[in-house]
Amino acid sequence: MRNDITRRDALALGLSAATLAATGAAAQTSTIKAADVAAPKREIEKGASLRMLRPVRFVQADEDVFRANAAKFTKETGVEVKVDFVGWEDINQQTAVTSNSGAGPDIIIGFSDAPHIYVDKLIELTDVADYVGKRYGGWLPLAQRYGKKNKSDAWIGLPFGATAGPLIYRKSVLQSVGFD
Repeated sequence: MRNDITRRDALALGLSAATLAATGAAAQTSTIKAADVAAPKREIEKGASLRMLRPVRFVQADEDVFRANAAKFTKETGVEVKVDFVGWEDINQQTAVTSNSGAGPDIIIGFSDAPHIYVDKLIELTDVADYVGKRYGGWLPLAQRYGKKNKSDAWIGLPFGATAGPLIYRKSVLQSVGFD
């Protein structure tokens, strides 16, 4: 079994996910295969706006692409998108304040356990998750575990990007248990 994923591959995947999250469609230059699946029908309220909170960039291109996709979403839908970038160490605190006060951003790109901590404050996203899964070939088990409400098929969060944890390993340890 061989799965060589470079840091560059991980960043490309993260940027592709940012594109999907901001525009609802893959980038025009994307090489990601996508099925022709109808998107869920959601009416946009007149005068709607969207406020997002997300961690500050790791590389400048991440922020540039995210802002460009937010602007593209605004152009295509008429919905103004405001993105606040905050330090990684502040995401959990701001998520807690938003949850407890009921005020703040509409969407938070946070850490994997947040949807489960604040499950009673979220809207169900099953139709969106089903669409993304059908369009891009399904969800991996870990994404389903973090994205779905416990003991349920209801999606409460959409996986975005990936942790670098599984990408960092000592080759000799993997070889000792039979992996190349």
